[in-house]
Amino acid sequence: MARTMKYFLLIVFFLFDILAAQESGSEYRKVGILNGNQVKTVFGNFGVIGQPAAGGPRGAWIFDTNGYIGDVSPLVGAEVIGKYQRSGVTRDTVFHWVIDTPVDRPSTGGFDLDNVGNRQAFEPVYGYFNDNSSRPAISSDQSTWPPFWPDKPADWAGSWNGLFGKNPNSDLETFFVINDNNDNEFNFPNENAGRIAFLPDPDNPLRHGLGLEMRVRGLQWQQILAQDNIFWVYEITNQGKATYARTVFGMLVGTYVGVTGNDGTPMEYDDDWSFFDVNEDLTYTGDYPNDNSRNPFWQGGVGLVGYAFLESPGNQFDGIDNF
Repeated sequence: MARTMKYFLLIVFFLFDILAAQESGSEYRKVGILNGNQVKTVFGNFGVIGQPAAGGPRGAWIFDTNGYIGDVSPLVGAEVIGKYQRSGVTRDTVFHWVIDTPVDRPSTGGFDLDNVGNRQAFEPVYGYFNDNSSRPAISSDQSTWPPFWPDKPADWAGSWNGLFGKNPNSDLETFFVINDNNDNEFNFPNENAGRIAFLPDPDNPLRHGLGLEMRVRGLQWQQILAQDNIFWVYEITNQGKATYARTVFGMLVGTYVGVTGNDGTPMEYDDDWSFFDVNEDLTYTGDYPNDNSRNPFWQGGVGLVGYAFLESPGNQFDGIDNF
């Protein structure tokens, strides 16, 4: 008998546009849960999905405790022309810089040497959440919204910051903004081994990182064709004055098919397998032998978790559909 495999998708869109960095920092981190259909997951307004581990469902499907992911987060990189000094001579140098999110992993990235403990990564921008709420802005709960939206006219106060207007575009949404102003790894020579110095806006020494802002939306629909999916839209803007000839963006994904809580639950995710379907342009992960039997807390059957990268900027002049 043929076996029917089911999976849910974390679907990603990227937009990239060129435009004093807004205030951001780890002190504005907030944690929420999206559970608008059969997919339920904890997320942080600093860019990570599936964490913190104790914060709620970890990419769960159907049952809240049936987790499929350890973490999902965006990465943005660029080829940069900076300067370094050797023997009193300053020269141009080309280097590559990738900005990540503060994910809880064995390797967690760098920390600011001048401000010990400050993670060099994307962090939440102030103003897109309610100070009195512990959660990011969620469309179904007005108490999580800010009194006004920094990116909208005054008459948007009390309305949802929707993708196409003052109302949600799906059954459940979240919206937050992050920037890379806390990542100064290559802004100052004392922060990196290569003694590289680069500022994305020479006229504004307070703007750090690559000068990037990322607007993030998570959207869910209960309609039967979308009930097993969660869509994420990332709109990346270069707010500095530097032009980057080459950029790259993608997702860091840690699969955890079989996790039913935090890392203290019985291990069942060390036998996962992954596959990239070239024809469908889809990466998915499953369990072997497809039963998660080593975790007594797992409920029901086991599905697959899939990741589809639907749309990104392309070359508008080459006549190829590469968006």
